Amino acid sequence: MQTYELTFIVGEDLTQDKAEAVMHDTKKLLESKGATVIDEFFWGKRKLTYQINKNIFGYYCILVFSAENTLVNTLTQEFNITRRFLRYLITILHDATFFEEQRSGEYKER
Repeated sequence: MQTYELTFIVGEDLTQDKAEAVMHDTKKLLESKGATVIDEFFWGKRKLTYQINKNIFGYYCILVFSAENTLVNTLTQEFNITRRFLRYLITILHDATFFEEQRSGEYKER
């Protein structure tokens, strides 16, 4: 199993509660596909560098999860079909121990 980071932006037409609900739904989707969500971050509403689909602002969300590498292709297809995000990016985390240490309280500033 690999550890991945899913970063996505949802449009400003949603309220903060609805944007958090999209993040929660995405987390449930990952778990239903067999992934284990390690950590989640909701950065809130931020200004975009450039306008995307007439949106100047967007809600930034990050999910760190571990899953089989075949799941990434499935997620990519599903995200492209549903178009629930303005933009998304799935990257491999080579050093996921940071998140595990931070969650367990063992992380120390280096």
